[in-house]
Amino acid sequence: MAPKRADEGFRPTHRGGRHRPDVEPDGRLRRAVCRGLTIRKAVAAALQAGAVIVAALSGGAAAHAQTVPGTGEEVVLSASRDDMQFLAGRSVTISADVRNDVVAAGQDVTIDGAEVGTAIIAGYEVSLVSGAASDLISVADRLSISGEVQDDMIAAARRIAITSSGTVTGDARLAAETLQIDGRMAGSLKAAARRIVLNGTFETRIDVIAQHIVIGENAQLRGGLEYRSPDPPQIAEGAQIDGEITRKELNLPDLRKIGLALIGIGLVLAVSWLICVIAMLSLIQAAFPGLGLGAATRALDRPLASLGLGVAVVLGGLVLSMTLIVSVLGLPAGLALLPALAMIKLFGLAAASLAVGLLLRRALRGPGIPGVGSQIGWLIAGTIVLVLVLFIPFVGGLVALLVLLAGIGAMMAEAWVRLRPGGEAQ
Repeated sequence: MAPKRADEGFRPTHRGGRHRPDVEPDGRLRRAVCRGLTIRKAVAAALQAGAVIVAALSGGAAAHAQTVPGTGEEVVLSASRDDMQFLAGRSVTISADVRNDVVAAGQDVTIDGAEVGTAIIAGYEVSLVSGAASDLISVADRLSISGEVQDDMIAAARRIAITSSGTVTGDARLAAETLQIDGRMAGSLKAAARRIVLNGTFETRIDVIAQHIVIGENAQLRGGLEYRSPDPPQIAEGAQIDGEITRKELNLPDLRKIGLALIGIGLVLAVSWLICVIAMLSLIQAAFPGLGLGAATRALDRPLASLGLGVAVVLGGLVLSMTLIVSVLGLPAGLALLPALAMIKLFGLAAASLAVGLLLRRALRGPGIPGVGSQIGWLIAGTIVLVLVLFIPFVGGLVALLVLLAGIGAMMAEAWVRLRPGGEAQ
């Protein structure tokens, strides 16, 4: 009779131990698991790319200190070494003992019949066919362990398989899309995957997070299982579980609540800023009603001239201020010019907002000059319109900037006309 597959013949109970879920599965947990796995996959991909680059560069730097048989396409280490090895190629095979650490990168990296120190490996397909590594750190698309990891193992891959002849003596920290363990795990296991199949011998407690957890018929869980998953594990006939199976809640942050909180904070700050700006602009208009109305009318009647003057004032003021600051002797004047420019921009914004309000009034009521009270109302309306324009994709910010510069130019021109000896508003 053909042996059962690890995912066949499941039953809701098991021999030995108790299944004690702490919380009921829900949709939020399922989504949280998916988000956690997606983040882990992205981190694994970034680690893999970085490790390949580092290993390749290290291989070039260390070439003078060792001789690696083969070419850059196929690298075979078949003689024992005492020094640290850096290997890179399309195919890398290590078949001789290395009494030091090994850093390897390639499309296929294989350790076959060799004993090495700490192995740091990045590749598309990484295999420990036989032999042993003191520690293993690896990122790959497919990682297969049929030999022995004598101490700890840290790995991230799309698929991780520890075969029936594979052994990890120390602790293991694994992240994958699919994780299949048929061998022996002597140390603690913490793993995250979309699907986890436990069908080997586990000497200590297991802590996993996954969408689907399968406990196969050959599994021996001598320390119990702690899991985080939207569904309970599927347990096959014959599985031996000495400890408890405990479900824990996945305590990931609720991204939806965080996003809503950030949006709320942003809206409060935006509304507060808008209220403050409207209040200051209203005070300016109330204090200088004739100046504000004249500047707004000038901006509407002579938009291009006002825009050109505004650009000249802003750029000229910034250049002059920076020049004075750099000159050291003019540092006080340069620093004093910066708040003056800010005040000019504020008056220019008042003129620009009133100009937009008057343009809106002309469209609704026709030509005419509003009273002082009405001017403040139309200024507020114009400010709100400018804020809304900012939300137009791509061009909104540019349009608002041009209107502001035109308001600055019109305000400066109107102030010059009114303040010069014998000058009158035009």
